[in-house]
Amino acid sequence: TFEITTSGDGPWVVTASNARGEDGKRLNLRDAMLPVRDPSSRVVVRMRAGTRVSGRVVDEAGKGLAGVGVTAGTRATKTDAKGAFVVEGLGDRKVVVQVQPPSGMVRPQAQTVDAGATGLEFRLTKGLSIQGKAFDADGKPLGQGYASAQWPAYGDIPQGAAGAQLRAGGSFEILGIPPGVIVKVQVQVWSGSGSTAYAPAVVEGVEPGTSGLEIRLGAGLTLEGRIVGHDGKAPGACFIYGRSKDGRKQTGWVQVGEDGRFRLGGLEAVAYELRVTRQDGGASPSPVTVTPPAGGIEIRLPQTVSLGGRLEGLGGETGQGWRIRVTTADGKQVSATSVLADGVWEIPAIAELDEVWIAATKSGDDRYARAGPVKTNAKSVVLRLARGKSITGVVEGAVVDDRVRATVYAEGPNGWRTTGRIEKDGSFTIKGVPPGTYVVHARMYGTNPKKTAVTGVRDGGSGVQLDLR
Repeated sequence: TFEITTSGDGPWVVTASNARGEDGKRLNLRDAMLPVRDPSSRVVVRMRAGTRVSGRVVDEAGKGLAGVGVTAGTRATKTDAKGAFVVEGLGDRKVVVQVQPPSGMVRPQAQTVDAGATGLEFRLTKGLSIQGKAFDADGKPLGQGYASAQWPAYGDIPQGAAGAQLRAGGSFEILGIPPGVIVKVQVQVWSGSGSTAYAPAVVEGVEPGTSGLEIRLGAGLTLEGRIVGHDGKAPGACFIYGRSKDGRKQTGWVQVGEDGRFRLGGLEAVAYELRVTRQDGGASPSPVTVTPPAGGIEIRLPQTVSLGGRLEGLGGETGQGWRIRVTTADGKQVSATSVLADGVWEIPAIAELDEVWIAATKSGDDRYARAGPVKTNAKSVVLRLARGKSITGVVEGAVVDDRVRATVYAEGPNGWRTTGRIEKDGSFTIKGVPPGTYVVHARMYGTNPKKTAVTGVRDGGSGVQLDLR
């Protein structure tokens, strides 16, 4: 039995998960969700028998690795002493199984398998490292900071990131980087308050295995101001972040004071977009663009409302995997959320706007749903799935060394965006495209980034040619 104290007007969704027996062991039961409109009624949540997936995590020699984290969907476990794992409580559909590798080892490619799959194997390999040292402009070593490495997906190597704290004397060693990728390394230092007098430094095009990398962080300019609530009062717990227009300069997230005041240091004389996030779940304000040095900046938090509805036309399927995206007419994303199993979706705190467009998409699915314009205080927006068309073509130069190193996507009216899949022969398919005219983009990442686009492509268009060579 259970008792939950509710607040607000509802409706509510009761979730039962991670069922365990009297002995404390996890039971093979699926999570269950039940919409509730009358909190005074007797609520019975029935958890159905689940399925499982199992396998092993081994090293390069085939020896089992103990204590390695494994996730399947939303379920997680750890391998036993022989490297074996069993993840239970799953549904009937395909599930993505992922491994969280130990320090120094490369994250393997996730496997999408059928429910009930057995005999899975994840073979972990040791990664390469990047070693270096952080200095200020005068050559003084810096401490109390963090060095991070990021790389895009390259063929079978998934997108990834790794990081390490700066040691005494400013040195760092980032482990577990797969060979063959090109890495962006960023170093950021901070004081005990979380602020910094140094601008984060970014080095592009670093190869795994690099040692002796020297990164210098220069003293910078400042931005100071205050964040206030929509009523003019202190806003509560917030964080603020600044990023230059080209994305190369970033401040990192800095906590705002209890009185709403903030200070960002270590900046350069370029325009920064200031973004605010709230810990109370409320809507964030639109980005504010400021060029340092500057003071007296005031950012006012918007009045928030709730937006919700349901996704119809699932045809007996659950809402798992479907995403809701809310945009303005010019394509700026306002918010996003996931659809619950019964098709219900809700964004409990969103800025109050008169006109937004709402889209529902699922990766690899040829259906879509959209609605708009609507006000963000709408409580019952119905999104009905329809069969979309596909846009097909070829991206020349997308495959390098037998690996897909590019992405392709279509952008349309009212912020619509659909991402496609590029095959190893360079051909691509973008599914679930509504009626309309689109701009199809292709982008190449790495040390030699490129991008191109074709305009005026209709839904169902074929033979689209994009050239990244």
